Amino acid sequence: MSPPRRKCHFNAELQAEYPFLKQKSNVSPHIVFCQVCRSDVDISNSGRSNIKQHLSKKKHILAANANLKSRKLETFLKSDSSSSEDMLIAAKEGTFAYHTIKHLQSFRSLDCTSKLIVNMFEPKFAAARTKTEAIVKNVLAQEAQSQLEIDLRKANFVSITIDSSNHREIKVVPLMVRYFDGEKGIQVKLLQLRDLPGETS
Repeated sequence: MSPPRRKCHFNAELQAEYPFLKQKSNVSPHIVFCQVCRSDVDISNSGRSNIKQHLSKKKHILAANANLKSRKLETFLKSDSSSSEDMLIAAKEGTFAYHTIKHLQSFRSLDCTSKLIVNMFEPKFAAARTKTEAIVKNVLAQEAQSQLEIDLRKANFVSITIDSSNHREIKVVPLMVRYFDGEKGIQVKLLQLRDLPGETS
């Protein structure tokens, strides 16, 4: 009678060669778990050959192709610290928002434009209507307001203009200021914009 055949073990060499395989120590030293196709692989008979045979199975190939085509969840989650690439993309999104308001473009057009930029230039760019509007209201507008306050404190003479116009059923009342800046010359800025709903005329 021949002696019992020795079973193969999952060693450090196989782990280095196939990093997606993890040993299931609680089950058996001969069974490994494939993280790609989420199945157990028995390597007790011929070790590396069992692994190669598993890699050629349809289930594993389909799972590997799906993993290549889909991105990991971590790519969508924000890390605690921002990398230089994240800061550069944030600067681009801020510039895009500034360009939008500088040229009086509608926020509605940004959904389409943002997708175009993603497809043509920057895959991580995400400044559609909602995000751009948030950048304009919470960053650019506040910065412009604080800069205007600084300028008005320095100015010796300021004139204020007020007007109103109807925009559908809402009366819009802009409050403009005109002042002289020694470096930039005469400046006309929007100080406040109020709307009065319920206009009937």
